[in-house]
Amino acid sequence: MAAVVVVSSAMAAVVAVVAAAVVGAAAGSGSSPPQAAATSAIASSAAIHTRDLIMFPSLLASAFRYRRVVPCTDRPPGPDIRSNHSEGSQRRHMLVRDRQAGSPCLYNPATGRAFARVRHRPISTGGSTMTVVDAVCPLMTDPESWDLYIEGGVDIGAPTVANLETPAETQQLLEQWARWIDRDDRLVGVTEPSHFDRFPDPGKLGVIIHFQNGVPLGEDLSNYEAFHRLGLRMVQLCYNFANPLGDGCLSREDGPLTAFGREAIREMNRLGIVVDLSHTGRRTTMHAMRATSAPPVFSHSNPAAINPHRRNIDDEQIRAVADLGGLVGVVTFPAFVKPGGKGATVSDLVDHIDYLVDMIGPDQVGLGLDFCESGMEMVERMIASGAWTVEDYPMGADPRLIDLDSPTKIPGIREEMVRRGYPSGAIAGIMGQNWIDLFKRVWSASR
Repeated sequence: MAAVVVVSSAMAAVVAVVAAAVVGAAAGSGSSPPQAAATSAIASSAAIHTRDLIMFPSLLASAFRYRRVVPCTDRPPGPDIRSNHSEGSQRRHMLVRDRQAGSPCLYNPATGRAFARVRHRPISTGGSTMTVVDAVCPLMTDPESWDLYIEGGVDIGAPTVANLETPAETQQLLEQWARWIDRDDRLVGVTEPSHFDRFPDPGKLGVIIHFQNGVPLGEDLSNYEAFHRLGLRMVQLCYNFANPLGDGCLSREDGPLTAFGREAIREMNRLGIVVDLSHTGRRTTMHAMRATSAPPVFSHSNPAAINPHRRNIDDEQIRAVADLGGLVGVVTFPAFVKPGGKGATVSDLVDHIDYLVDMIGPDQVGLGLDFCESGMEMVERMIASGAWTVEDYPMGADPRLIDLDSPTKIPGIREEMVRRGYPSGAIAGIMGQNWIDLFKRVWSASR
């Protein structure tokens, strides 16, 4: 495994892994045959996509740092060390290996101490360990977040790899993720039904590639197969506003699914790419549910009956997706959990789970928590980009629940369900097994 570790002399207890630097070292390597085929397919269509769009994952880069570390050794680094010290930088990046245990350690030159990586804390219920899946993880685009998910007991996450990028930019992001998965021993690519069988696997984080928009695929259907070869397994049709597939949930017009949108859904069904309807306009979602031959999902949408926000979904949409064998994932963004967003808690989030379970049962509910950057800077940038509106994403609301502000606190959702008397089987399903069952069904049905 290649990794780069950031250690600040001003924050001796804070350690951050920056795996993005690995990409620079790998830039000269050649593509595998599937990647080469995908590269050719994308290059043929990239010329028609000339808009200079924002790079969505970079807007959601994490401000989190490590919360807890475990002492490893007091000895200074030996010969097994990697460093990267840019000119004028006050930070040193080090990865050392414990000479006795042979395990990777993070070395802090300010204190002369090294620390083991954060330990995985499996979530269990009823005496058995469950597999936890968070199906919407924009925060995972920051490598510094990976240990936070592992510490929080998450086994599999779906990073938002692309949103508003061009096909050419998206190809680069997919290739970057392929390098990370290949070179970081924490990450495991999840692209086939059998891949779920290895989880839970302590210290590992499964990766399911997710796009939160159809824009990165462009208007060339061959891109769907090309990106599928590079690991794409779930695509959201729209992101708040209209695109070539249909209309977004914040659009002034509640437009229909387009002719190209119907073709795209057929291609997604053929390939085994999950059709995601979150952020998408109501009329487009209803048309899409009639068009798809595979179970669709609302990956991160809460019931509008609890909080009538435009990003949430009504009872008809909930029943329709459930009738197709699909799934609804609850989302933590405070404005979608509680009117106004201020003071929203895990208890408020589980109120949405209660509502969904009462309506469609526990087997079609999951987690799409949508952790993103902490603080208000991210909200301000997204509003400035035009992807969000002040009305729907209030400037005064932090984009996190007050008691669920980090992936490390995800076990609090299970604890709240236990407190409310949920059976262990229902908890295991909502925490992850329902997503696993859905992915297996859709991926197995590909032609």
